[in-house]
Amino acid sequence: VDLLNGLAARNILFDVIYAHDLKANTLSHYSEVALLTADAVSDKALAAMEDYVRQGGRLFVAGQSATLDPQGRKRPRPSFFGNKLGKGECVYADEIPPLDKLAEILRSHEKSGAPVIEAPAGVVYNVVEQPASHRVIVHLLNYGSAPGSNIKVDLNRNYRSVTLSSPDASVVVPVAIRHGSGPGGEVTVPSLQIYSMLVLDQ
Repeated sequence: VDLLNGLAARNILFDVIYAHDLKANTLSHYSEVALLTADAVSDKALAAMEDYVRQGGRLFVAGQSATLDPQGRKRPRPSFFGNKLGKGECVYADEIPPLDKLAEILRSHEKSGAPVIEAPAGVVYNVVEQPASHRVIVHLLNYGSAPGSNIKVDLNRNYRSVTLSSPDASVVVPVAIRHGSGPGGEVTVPSLQIYSMLVLDQ
């Protein structure tokens, strides 16, 4: 939990996938998968990860991950750990890097097209896609003791319009999209008290 909280605090977007949901077709939706603290991993889950890499995925593995089977018996390190395989590759580290370095490693290979924020410490975010309504929601939450200000959101896709709403205010505010570093431009949230929501319409 501390590891996940640390990654969230560094604005790394992630999903937690439990062993019973770990299948090749589930992993195919992700540009990168990280196996960090799971010492015991089933053969079926390993096969799903190997297939994910073979099909072009990037797997980052650290420490003692997958060194045991579900019964706690030791197993040799899988041969594809630390190697290229098919269209993808598996990167292996002897131990989990410090959080800042781990966040840098994971962020450098992120290809989801989700918005990316630049915000003060204490501000975290999550992105929810609503394909049926052609809409993306960016949830911003401030854990800091002071309001966040001038939070920049890089848009990695083109959007028709952006609006900002918050329980801290009673109105929905249109937000201008400016040309910036992201392929779809950028928007700025001028102030974040506790919680705000950016609605991106395609």
